[in-house]
Amino acid sequence: MDENVFFYGLFMDQTVLADYGVKPLNDRDAFLPNYKLVIGSRANVVPSRNDNIYGRLMTIHRQELNLLYQHNNMSDYNPIEVVVIDNNNEEVKASCYIIAGRMEAEINVEYASKLFHLARELDFPQTYLDKIQILARSR
Repeated sequence: MDENVFFYGLFMDQTVLADYGVKPLNDRDAFLPNYKLVIGSRANVVPSRNDNIYGRLMTIHRQELNLLYQHNNMSDYNPIEVVVIDNNNEEVKASCYIIAGRMEAEINVEYASKLFHLARELDFPQTYLDKIQILARSR
């Protein structure tokens, strides 16, 4: 069975997904309204009124998705159901993997920098790139 998934971190990069044996279909831009990006050692999203998170909406086979999130550093992510707005301005139900609870305060600057470069390659809005860049420069 295939599932719509909204990615907001480095899994937006299909080459990274390929390293895990994941072959997404229907890859397209989307944003998640009323959430904001948080970066600790990894990326996460938290509810935040009037904020948007930009990412990629992909269709992935459930078995591949399960394997992707069984890796050691990903096992604390759990899916929630969200409604994202795709590049056709349509609402789409999707899974979004988040870490529930509080994340560590220290920002992984290397991760944030990689995410900034990927988001720039994906041509995300400049205001969103600016937010990621601020995180990438934090120490």
